[in-house]
Amino acid sequence: MAKTYRHEVRPGEWVEIIPGPNGHVRLFGVLPGQRGSADPPRVYERIFKVGDWCEFDSYNLSYLGRITKLTPKTIFVKPRYRGEETIVRMKPYHFQWRNWDFDFDKTEKENHFTSLTI
Repeated sequence: MAKTYRHEVRPGEWVEIIPGPNGHVRLFGVLPGQRGSADPPRVYERIFKVGDWCEFDSYNLSYLGRITKLTPKTIFVKPRYRGEETIVRMKPYHFQWRNWDFDFDKTEKENHFTSLTI
């Protein structure tokens, strides 16, 4: 079994990385409900494998790429529409912040709609 590296990115939220070509990134935690609301806390868990899509940046659109490599402290992402040489390095906190609720199909639809209006 490969070694697991766990990073607490915020209180109650973690990123777990198993590096290597067959590794994965697991995002999990508990989000508190809204202040002054009756919403209960939400538990979430997302698993990304090497080759999966993720968001690495955004401005008007969400910029997507595929995970190419995992190390104990870094997630390497190949952007979708940049040169062959370009690789984006993401730290666990940044990856978790961008991808804890990532949905590829929803993001693609939102990007398409936004691109028609900008």
